[in-house]
Amino acid sequence: MLRSVLSLTLPLALLHSPLVPDTQVTAQRALAQRSVPQRQVLTPGGDRLGYAPVAPPYAGERRLAGLVLARDPVAGRTVLCGGAVIRSRSRSLVLTAAHCLYDQGRKLREVSFLPGFQGGRPPLGVWRAARTWVPQRWRTGQGTVDQLPYDVGLIGVGGRGPALEDVTGRGLRTLPTRHGTSLRGLELLGYPAGRRYPGTDLYHCLGDAAEGADRGPGVLVTRNCHAPDGGSGGPALHDGAVAGVVSSSSPLHDPRGFTVLTRLGGRTFRRMLDESDRWMSERWTSGRRTGDRPLLPWPVVDQLVPCSPACLTMSSQMAWVMSASSAVSRRPSRTASRKSRHACSMPRCRATGTQSGRRTSVSPAV
Repeated sequence: MLRSVLSLTLPLALLHSPLVPDTQVTAQRALAQRSVPQRQVLTPGGDRLGYAPVAPPYAGERRLAGLVLARDPVAGRTVLCGGAVIRSRSRSLVLTAAHCLYDQGRKLREVSFLPGFQGGRPPLGVWRAARTWVPQRWRTGQGTVDQLPYDVGLIGVGGRGPALEDVTGRGLRTLPTRHGTSLRGLELLGYPAGRRYPGTDLYHCLGDAAEGADRGPGVLVTRNCHAPDGGSGGPALHDGAVAGVVSSSSPLHDPRGFTVLTRLGGRTFRRMLDESDRWMSERWTSGRRTGDRPLLPWPVVDQLVPCSPACLTMSSQMAWVMSASSAVSRRPSRTASRKSRHACSMPRCRATGTQSGRRTSVSPAV
């Protein structure tokens, strides 16, 4: 799934357009030119889009970023996005973009979060979603510019065992901002995929952002970073807090590329955060008190099947991750009945044109 913003003047226009063969020619030509002028690149060692790889091991706020995988039940493909652990009472919430969870009028399935994902491996486990939340305005919209301020979603993960923040450390504090507010010194994090990007390692981009809409809650726009495919849902950090998520970017061939960030201010996000935190807290307390099997088991890192040396491509690594995620989800609890001890089928990635037709591939979202 690819997402682009067409207009270079505001108000912005949103375009739903998968990368089809006709547009691949344009994409290949665009590789030869810069999308962000050199003078506007603030990231040390930043490439033509303003991004540079984060040196491992990931530490501090960067350790809280991770990979979000979801299954599109209709298209039959796996969607790749970014996400980040945010601070909550339930200690079990992940922030990402709404279109990584609910896109083209349908809810995506089999959502998983892999914090600290590095080199194609999830060092902190594969955390299956218990429930996801997106704003009602996003679910009922028709892909218009008015949706951009609502392109933010939350994932509740957890089950038996420690909570997510018990494993990753304290989540990111959310920084709400109002329409018209500008922010300097942002750091965008994500897992770009496709040409020149592996999709298996964390990248970052430094930038300044200003208001990008003339009405409504508003959005932030930065011209120092041009988010590539797979960048959707990644956090925009500011002074140790998260101020927004990567929502969209201008087309790849745009010589003055920009990225749109959804703010975390406004009543809609606060209500969604309170609802999700309350639901996860009640679920967690109920599961611990009664001893019943939670909605989904928590992942144990040492029980995941290690990726073999044959995992040389992003597509094969993602297939391994989804296989490991499925293996964890079907691991029966000791109190489960025989009827519940069935094996579910492994989700398969489907070729979408971003990789060779002879290999399975994932579909990065941006």
